[in-house]
Amino acid sequence: MKTIDYSVNGWTVGLLYTVLLMLITVYVRKEKVFLPALISLAIGLFTLAASFVVAAALDPWAGIGVGMLAAGLLACTIVLFIFAFAMKLLRKGAK
Repeated sequence: MKTIDYSVNGWTVGLLYTVLLMLITVYVRKEKVFLPALISLAIGLFTLAASFVVAAALDPWAGIGVGMLAAGLLACTIVLFIFAFAMKLLRKGAK
């Protein structure tokens, strides 16, 4: 039971989300290397906006919880943008 608890904690889910989007970044076309990062940024911003809606309409504590999810998504997105920028530089240097 502890292995299930360790495999679905917040750090693991965030790491797997980041690795998935990094792999998509590696295998996407060379011209659209920032597309997965931009999609992740859009998801993070929509989640942040949803946290304000939830806080105003339902429960402020639930809004804080959704806001924490948005903060985690945006942190993973920053790592993804750095990775995409490095991939773009490496691909440009390989030519």
